[in-house]
Amino acid sequence: KYRIGLSLMLVCVITITSFSFISNWYWQTFDYPKEFGYGLEEYGKGATDFIKKNKLPKNVFNGFDIGGYAAYALYPQYRLFIDNRPESYPSSFVTNTYIALQQNPKLRNSIFNRYHIHTVLFNHTDSTPWGEQFLKDC
Repeated sequence: KYRIGLSLMLVCVITITSFSFISNWYWQTFDYPKEFGYGLEEYGKGATDFIKKNKLPKNVFNGFDIGGYAAYALYPQYRLFIDNRPESYPSSFVTNTYIALQQNPKLRNSIFNRYHIHTVLFNHTDSTPWGEQFLKDC
């Protein structure tokens, strides 16, 4: 009797827990911005909606992490600096341009002027050394 009762209780706990995750009840209860299942997580949607709504200038310097979603949300009206596909860019571009301009304000000004960049889309929680430097400088 003891084993049957314990087994039945365990099945109930697993069922209720599974249902709470699958139905997204768990995430909503704890105000956690995640959902279960397949689909597009629209990380950066508020920022890209703001850019479009306010018709910000079309050439955008963006952070690597948000580049994929930004390309999806802003193309073809906006031109992005980089997206989150490292294999699409030469390592020299990533090192000598993308990272370097975040660390060097003179280089940044030169590149921003050359490409007429007047919009920046960058994650305030970027913890790379060059991202932190960029955020301090801005």
